[in-house]
Amino acid sequence: MPTKAGRPAGNWLAFAVAAVTLFCSAWIVLPAPAYVLLPLSVGAPEVSSWLGLAAIATVLVALRRVGASGMARATVMLAVFAVALSSVPFLQFSHAVTSFDREMGSAFGAGYLREVPAAARAGWRPRPLVAVDLFRGIPTARVIVQHLPPDAGHGGRNVIVYRPPRAGRYPIIVQIYGGAWRTGTPAENAGFARYLAAHDYVVFAIDYRHAPASRWPAQLDDVRAALDWVNRHGEEFDGDASRIALVGRSSGAQLATIAAWAPGAPRIRAVVSIYGPVDLA
Repeated sequence: MPTKAGRPAGNWLAFAVAAVTLFCSAWIVLPAPAYVLLPLSVGAPEVSSWLGLAAIATVLVALRRVGASGMARATVMLAVFAVALSSVPFLQFSHAVTSFDREMGSAFGAGYLREVPAAARAGWRPRPLVAVDLFRGIPTARVIVQHLPPDAGHGGRNVIVYRPPRAGRYPIIVQIYGGAWRTGTPAENAGFARYLAAHDYVVFAIDYRHAPASRWPAQLDDVRAALDWVNRHGEEFDGDASRIALVGRSSGAQLATIAAWAPGAPRIRAVVSIYGPVDLA
């Protein structure tokens, strides 16, 4: 049982956790008013499950003292607001899935999923959202990972290749990391690349020069050089250069979108833009 001397410190700690959790959760719904706060607006939705878990734990701790402490009541109030805000992505998820399915059906026909071979469907996730994966990450399997030095990669940049363990001819995914065009490495999102490689894709995680040392369009030039290199050398890594898709996150999504439709680009079958900025005016 905590001593009376320890209770004030515990109250302050719970209040601080609730306040920090609420501050971070607020950026799930608030647009960043300044560039320095942009990482919060981008990152808060990605860790909303952890923010919600922290807020729920804080509520449970503070409820034990709520009758005897005004600070405990304030802590509960802040934490409850944090729970509500951190739940927004989950409340929006069902609508997002429904909208996605509707658009896919509109583009490819209502029965397009029936055209996917049964063997391929067998490897799909059981449902779009698996709650436990929000905390442990998506499960991965053993795949082949090759780190190509700059002289073997595109335009003097690093490339990481993730391949299925079995020889074959697989669709290619070019993965482009985000970081506001200023930071990042091809090693980011390695778990996602491993997951895709385990499901019979060859993933090329590419690199590009960063601002402000390299001014635009240096970043786009590097991505285009990467696509040309993958188109020429993809088959050396069991990739099918006639089936290339791009996956980008944040600034990487912006680069993927522009590069895919640039004149002279290799034929790109699909672009997956993960919260990519499109209006930079």
